[in-house]
Amino acid sequence: MCVCVSYSEVKSEIQQQLKRKALIPILGSGFTKGCASRNGTVPSGADYKEYMIDQIMKIRGYDDSKRLDYEKKQFPDISTIYHEIVPKNNQRNYLRNNFTKVELPLEKKKFLNINWPYIYTLNIDDAIENSSSFKKVILPNQEFNDEIFLDEKCVIKLHGDIGDIVTYKKSGKIFTSKEYALSLDKNAPLLNKLRNDYKTQNILFIGCSLDDEIDLK
Repeated sequence: MCVCVSYSEVKSEIQQQLKRKALIPILGSGFTKGCASRNGTVPSGADYKEYMIDQIMKIRGYDDSKRLDYEKKQFPDISTIYHEIVPKNNQRNYLRNNFTKVELPLEKKKFLNINWPYIYTLNIDDAIENSSSFKKVILPNQEFNDEIFLDEKCVIKLHGDIGDIVTYKKSGKIFTSKEYALSLDKNAPLLNKLRNDYKTQNILFIGCSLDDEIDLK
């Protein structure tokens, strides 16, 4: 059951949770959607899906009569097809142009200046580390030392990091159906941390549609 409340009703509680460092944000694509990047703008999850469908249809020579079939598919399924048939260099160019050198507006920089214990993000772009003190990137599919969250200002990238993706041929990104499935095992350290925070902390979702987010489910 979803209950709508005004900010004035929860303002005091939110302030108390911030003071206790018991409020953890999870930032989704809505947080950086439309922000200027190296050579474009950051897409939303829906925008990225539409772009991948366009590329798939172009390569396969389909007309618009096939579009609805693809639009009915989930993001990981479209991503699986896209990553199988679109040239790797084209994939990297799109990612580099739209997810690197991201510039945030002032109000979003102010949000990041709040003294959060750490930040989770479903995004791969570099906006958070470029625009705040949260510069230590925690990657998926790797074990980490718990002390790092006490020693550094960390941003936890559940689906991967653009710097890692454009640098290494085998990065820890989580886009395709196979990568999602493997992440449930390989990404266990981060998912266990996320599960523990669900149980013991207060989670603040910002810009998350929560569609097809297997790890959050």
